[in-house]
Amino acid sequence: MNLKELDHYLIGEAWTSTQAYADLERLCDLAPRFAGSPGNLAARDFILEKFKAYSLADPRIETFDYLTWQRGDCELKLVAPVERTLRSA
Repeated sequence: MNLKELDHYLIGEAWTSTQAYADLERLCDLAPRFAGSPGNLAARDFILEKFKAYSLADPRIETFDYLTWQRGDCELKLVAPVERTLRSA
């Protein structure tokens, strides 16, 4: 198959196959996916396996440093008409 035929095949698959939508649904079911979370790692593994199934050249996991958000304490203080402090769970 030459590159033009391959291009036509892939574009056709993108428009007619239900697999891409099924994969998107699967990824959405893995929420939440904050960096480093179990959902994020499951999504990474799912995508890696898909890349291998599609026979992409050398799919692999590469580590890298990143900044991430970590939940801290949070509170809201009401001062009127009644004083009250509300804290997040």
